[in-house]
Amino acid sequence: MKHTTTTVIISAVLAGSLAAAVPAFARGMGPGPDGDCPHGMSGMSGMHGDPEARIERMVQKLNLDTKQRDAVRAIADKHRTETRALRDRMADNHKQLRAVTAQGDADAAKVRDLADAQGKDMADMIVLRARMQAEIAKVLTPAQREQMQKQRRGGFGRQDG
Repeated sequence: MKHTTTTVIISAVLAGSLAAAVPAFARGMGPGPDGDCPHGMSGMSGMHGDPEARIERMVQKLNLDTKQRDAVRAIADKHRTETRALRDRMADNHKQLRAVTAQGDADAAKVRDLADAQGKDMADMIVLRARMQAEIAKVLTPAQREQMQKQRRGGFGRQDG
């Protein structure tokens, strides 16, 4: 019994950690269709931004020319459906995890299944973002790539970065 309780608590903490990290990886993907934060974390809405505004910050900070800006937009557009699907799955999974753990006597197997699914989707989002960043890097000059690395540490989504 103690092992099951410990497993449920660890799974719930892991699921909460994963869900809290989602906005960091989904940053710049924009709000849901109703304008709300898709992860149910409206208090963290500053972590989400209009994709166009994010691209414009990148244009300004890296001094991209028109051709580069259009290429970056095309890359974002190309991956938008896949990004949205992953973001939506993670948000749905997060809601399910909250519902299961709110019951108080959460089924450890169900929590583990949901946590595993959330982890897989998060890994898929990280891989997708890495692919997108690699594609964007190909349209940048070496100096712009170096600047992008510096900005990535601070985030293009930040106003002060």
